[in-house]
Amino acid sequence: MSPGSFDERSSKQSPAHSPPAGETRRAELILTPVPGSVPEARRFVASLDFVRRSDPEKLALLTAEVVTNAILHARTPLKLEAVEVAGRGIRVSVTDGNSNPPVKKDYGPTSPTGRGLHIVEAMADRWGFDRSESGKTVWFELVDSETSG
Repeated sequence: MSPGSFDERSSKQSPAHSPPAGETRRAELILTPVPGSVPEARRFVASLDFVRRSDPEKLALLTAEVVTNAILHARTPLKLEAVEVAGRGIRVSVTDGNSNPPVKKDYGPTSPTGRGLHIVEAMADRWGFDRSESGKTVWFELVDSETSG
């Protein structure tokens, strides 16, 4: 897939890794490790019909944080995926080619950097990462506002 393209698939197709239980729809976007990919990632998740029930500002912020971390620390091409999980919400993941695990930094209060994973941890309903032979995937989940009610 070329940078900037995406593919929306049904869960009936077999993805490269195990999907979350209850996956119904999936979309992906291949990004290059440049700062311009961050706003592209935000626009991409905002454009998906199946994320409409999630908090759009929170979704955009968390997507920007995980994409920014991958750009800064992995410096490899990225795959952004958004997955609708029926009855739960949405899972957003970023896969890169660096197998080093994400690390929460504790810089001073005036530092302009080092807060991304703290923000993800505080705002996401769940988050984590999975390693593979070719890199890692950092993901977060947001519960549908309609199901968390």
